[in-house]
Amino acid sequence: MDMRLQDKLILWILGLLFVVAYGPYVEIVVAGMVSLTIVCSVTAFSINRHVYEAMLILYIVISVFIPEFTAFTPMLLYDILYYKMFPALGVYVCLLVKIIYGLLHFNSKDYSVSYVLSAVLFILFSALSYVLGKRTSDYQDMEVRLKKVRDDAIEQNIYMQGRNDELTARQDYEIHLATLEERNRIAREIHDNVGHMITRAILMAGAIGTMEKDETIKKNVEGLSGTLNDAMDSIRRSVHDLHDDSIHLERAVRDIVSEFSGFDIRFDYGMGADIPKEVKLCFIAITKEALNNAAKHSDGDRLSIIMREQPGFYQLIIYDNGVNIPTRLDGGIGIINMKERVRKLGGSFNINTGDGFRINVSIMKQT
Repeated sequence: MDMRLQDKLILWILGLLFVVAYGPYVEIVVAGMVSLTIVCSVTAFSINRHVYEAMLILYIVISVFIPEFTAFTPMLLYDILYYKMFPALGVYVCLLVKIIYGLLHFNSKDYSVSYVLSAVLFILFSALSYVLGKRTSDYQDMEVRLKKVRDDAIEQNIYMQGRNDELTARQDYEIHLATLEERNRIAREIHDNVGHMITRAILMAGAIGTMEKDETIKKNVEGLSGTLNDAMDSIRRSVHDLHDDSIHLERAVRDIVSEFSGFDIRFDYGMGADIPKEVKLCFIAITKEALNNAAKHSDGDRLSIIMREQPGFYQLIIYDNGVNIPTRLDGGIGIINMKERVRKLGGSFNINTGDGFRINVSIMKQT
């Protein structure tokens, strides 16, 4: 049960103790039913605050003329303090002062013993109403603070989790970048060192085979030369594979953009780490060609490059805000080359010149 409801129920039950002072009069029963109806109406009917305050003031005024009604005014005081109804509180204080004044100037000729008992109970229950209200208010404030602390902790935990995910993603990115750089380094060393030595060995074997007259030795030298050529072809393929795998698409495009001037370029990158090398090379080549076309044919000043990895396909959008785009541009060699690259990968290539110049490329993922 709600604490406020419990407090008001306690005060209402205590109000029945006034029967000791006044006796089992009808007025006590009526006062109890009226006060209970007023207090319940604010919740049951969601009445306006000002209407509720007017009802409370009316009840307190009635209790001035009908003493039995004072039995349940402490319960009303509880809501007066909770809702901070200062006009009603002023009326209640007037009633309280009147009762205390009568108690201090008690005269058996003017007041009966029952009056004294009811006045004492009224003062005690008013004080209890304040204490209960203060306790419940403090409890609710503490509950609000605890909820705020809990919500702050959850929010902080979510924030820290997000930061942790960002750091993890950054670490993965740096590891991936370091791996690509190491592949490039290995490819360069194989090409520059091993490749050159095998090339020299091939040339030397060719020279020996040319000068040697002995057919047996010449045949063996030719076999050695063939083996060296096969080894050289294998090394070339390995170097090319290492180099192609080590291409970092975002860095490559940013390098291209950094060398391009004349446009305000926005590059929006949202690709994953495992991109097929064919897609990387295709996107790099199309980006280069599109920037060259923009430099030659566009009268715009803004250009955007968007690369996105969708669940089922890779997407490239290149847009510039130029308006005077030559109609023959669609059939130019550069555009034809771009279309051919995308066609070989089974993708779609579209151009739109309705509002600026837009290239839209979609390449389906291989399952």
